[in-house]
Amino acid sequence: MQEYDEEHEEPVLKEIRFGNRFMRLPAQKIHENRYVYRIDIPPSPIGKWFSFLVPYPIRTWVENLFPEWFLPRTIILKERNPTRPAEFRNEVSIYKRLRHLQGINIPRCFGTAVSDDFDPALVLSYVEGTPLYQLDLEELISPRVLEAHRQRTTLRHLKDEDIPNPKLLSELNDMYDVLTRNGVVHGDPKLHNFIRTKDRVVAIDFEFSCLLPSDVTNAEELRTLIDEIGRTIDVESLEDPAEMEAFWRAHNEMADKRAELWDLQLLEQLSAVESERTQVSHLQSAA
Repeated sequence: MQEYDEEHEEPVLKEIRFGNRFMRLPAQKIHENRYVYRIDIPPSPIGKWFSFLVPYPIRTWVENLFPEWFLPRTIILKERNPTRPAEFRNEVSIYKRLRHLQGINIPRCFGTAVSDDFDPALVLSYVEGTPLYQLDLEELISPRVLEAHRQRTTLRHLKDEDIPNPKLLSELNDMYDVLTRNGVVHGDPKLHNFIRTKDRVVAIDFEFSCLLPSDVTNAEELRTLIDEIGRTIDVESLEDPAEMEAFWRAHNEMADKRAELWDLQLLEQLSAVESERTQVSHLQSAA
């Protein structure tokens, strides 16, 4: 994926009403095709007063009740796509379900705000780190595979788990294990939806997420993401920007098709599980 050059995008002025707080602030768009903005928040006098004078247990309770006055220095404002409102509602519900993972494995969600008087928006914490698509190849790809690629040699019997950098693969496994244990599939396994921090991978963007039955895992999603990682070395030798853009356009179209196929397969699994549960319930009722 080509990096979106946000430095060349002029900030826009956003009017945000979040709870009892109204803010009019410059916002920097951080993704070309999404309604996502990075905003620097001025310190709140109320938040400062509470931090100095109110005991910790009471302060924590008040912060959860009125998060608008205790926002971090930088936030992400993610507005609802007006043509896809169901995805926004789905993301809100997933953040609620994964509340105890917020600030650790996923961004913290402070709540929903109103942007520019009419657009619902999520107020999220800003994750300090590097999106996977911006990682150096040495951090993304295993040394063995990267060396073979640069030497133009072929590795035989290569498995999916041999492709990523081992440390990154371990962090991805940990992240997907957490999602599986909490019964959620991410739904959009692309490199720009995962941010690598100092000690873990953080998942973002849950518009396409759904719930998992207990006997289904995120293994297929991890394989899809590893496939994305492997394809990054295919563009290393492309120097022409037009060739690189064409490659990523075709690649993203293929990724979208794979994601759609995975969603269909998952829905079939969910339907089969639900049908089996219904039959068991009927048999138990009859007994």
